[in-house]
Amino acid sequence: MGVCANESLERISGLTPRNLSAQSLGNKRRNQNMTTKEKIKEIIDSQPDDATYEEIIRELAFSGMVERGLEDAREGRMISNKEMGKRIRLWQK
Repeated sequence: MGVCANESLERISGLTPRNLSAQSLGNKRRNQNMTTKEKIKEIIDSQPDDATYEEIIRELAFSGMVERGLEDAREGRMISNKEMGKRIRLWQK
């Protein structure tokens, strides 16, 4: 279940931890119309030539998490920070 507000998720849409550039922000709209395969190719192509397998997998996983969060937000599957805090406190008991 998504925890962040829709606008927070939209702000990070299409970005990865390594690639938070203005170019990525400009590609945001284009990325929304890309197939999953095209998005994966773009992420791989954006990595430096010396990127490790683990770094590439981490970038792909991050992108997938962002996509799932955005979908949760669009579908209304969100909870407030206050509610999340309550749940975390329950888990800690």
